[in-house]
Amino acid sequence: MPPNILIINDWISNRVAGGTYRVQGFAEGFVALGFRAFITTPWGIAEYNKVNEVHQPNVGSPLYYVTTGMMLPLQVIRSLMKTGSVDLVLVQMPSPFTKALSILPILKLIDVPLVLDFGDPWWKNSDPELYKRISSKVIQLQSNESTLITSSSKLIIKLIDHENKAWIPNGVDLEFLRLGSTMPRNLVGFLGAFIKRNGADLIIPMLSRLIKSGIAVKFMLIGGGDLLPTIREEAARRGLSERIVFTGNVPRHEIPRLLSMCSVLVAPYMETPELHLIFPTKVPEMMALRRPVVTARLYEIVTTFKVNNEVLVARYDASDYADKIALLINDDDLRHKIADNGYMRVSRDFTWKHLALGIVNGLRGPL
Repeated sequence: MPPNILIINDWISNRVAGGTYRVQGFAEGFVALGFRAFITTPWGIAEYNKVNEVHQPNVGSPLYYVTTGMMLPLQVIRSLMKTGSVDLVLVQMPSPFTKALSILPILKLIDVPLVLDFGDPWWKNSDPELYKRISSKVIQLQSNESTLITSSSKLIIKLIDHENKAWIPNGVDLEFLRLGSTMPRNLVGFLGAFIKRNGADLIIPMLSRLIKSGIAVKFMLIGGGDLLPTIREEAARRGLSERIVFTGNVPRHEIPRLLSMCSVLVAPYMETPELHLIFPTKVPEMMALRRPVVTARLYEIVTTFKVNNEVLVARYDASDYADKIALLINDDDLRHKIADNGYMRVSRDFTWKHLALGIVNGLRGPL
């Protein structure tokens, strides 16, 4: 019989056991290792790659917050009854109060390895200091009961006192790795929500500087966001509308194809303290398309990838980003070197199967 892993999260995004991107990735990785993966939420149980009917309230609704902590223990018991036995439990944090805390007594009874995974910080900069202190103590209490602590952030790993910790970044969907093809020259791609923290206010100044320097470039903007109307208006005012392809929000399965039409991909994040604690998923996904990426000097980027060899980084400044984009467009050898090195790195180290294996290897003793 294959081993069973229970992945515990707040919600399931679709009928085929989705959940957050990281939960979906872990399920994919453990299934590739031969596990059966069950995603357990307060609203039901879903086996990965199987069709499941789960009805749940909208995330963020009053019902969601009031009932999550109370219902999750019941669903964990249902999961144990459904699977018969569990070989590994992974709780996708960061909520300090609505996930692991309420189910720790049950998990201690069944005595299986427990992994607490932190994809994001468990606090916001705007939270009161008292909440930050209390939540940190609650997190540490739960961590003491776990076998392994994992996080996509090296900085978060440092904040938790535990003898067994592992850095597990966000992985890439295999669909991205399959699409590397011939590289066009002068189309630059952006992906995501066009909001200030994602560098949306730099887009038109970047494009304007590139055009003024004599580079016949076009931008493709994939996604929506609060600043998209402003970008459209500014592009029209500067006479740049014909230089931009606006796709709007598109289905996730369309994203690899659209990004692979570009010669350079850009992810211009703001360099805020909060963003230094987050590993940006779209950077390795862009690299997986065998395209050179220009992105921010965030801690998780510059400590993970070889700058100027696997990725280029820029200050939060339109001129610096434009200069890096121009460098890649004008230098075929550099463009292909960055693209090839980035692709080789993520295809080797960032598949979800490889990352799931990292969790297995981080656990003490055999499963």
